[in-house]
Amino acid sequence: MATRPSSLALLTLLLMACSGGADPAADVAVDDDGNPIAPAAPATAPAAPRPLPAQVLADVDTVILREVFSYGGASRDPFVSLVGTESSGPAVTDLELAAIYYVAGNAGLTTAVLREKVSGRRHTVRTGQRIGRLYVASITELDLWFTIDDFGVQRRESLTLRKQEDDIR
Repeated sequence: MATRPSSLALLTLLLMACSGGADPAADVAVDDDGNPIAPAAPATAPAAPRPLPAQVLADVDTVILREVFSYGGASRDPFVSLVGTESSGPAVTDLELAAIYYVAGNAGLTTAVLREKVSGRRHTVRTGQRIGRLYVASITELDLWFTIDDFGVQRRESLTLRKQEDDIR
């Protein structure tokens, strides 16, 4: 009756066949006295570096801190913002409508006063004027309408005067 080998015995045989179970010291070559012999150097050893010319050694003091890229031709630099900070101006959310001086017969004389919420800077505008990217489209008795150009897409936003409550005595 034939016996089947156990899985442990098969694993041991497999490891020994792959040199996984062999003693690493058994593969080391030894001389006649039993001392290990160092392996020979590979046949294609890398060539020793050549000394640099004197002119190149004189320029070694130059230190390169980072890579520099330049963009020529018609393409734009992708690291430069499309909207410059000086030309962008305030956003509508940064402005507060302080007053409107409405002239019913002449829209060209109608004026609106805006105040920046953070800096307190005032802007006096009429229909057709610009504040950065904001174009004053129209001024009514209670509203100021802007047309905003965002990279070729135009949208409209408005500011409305706050309702003034009567004095309660």
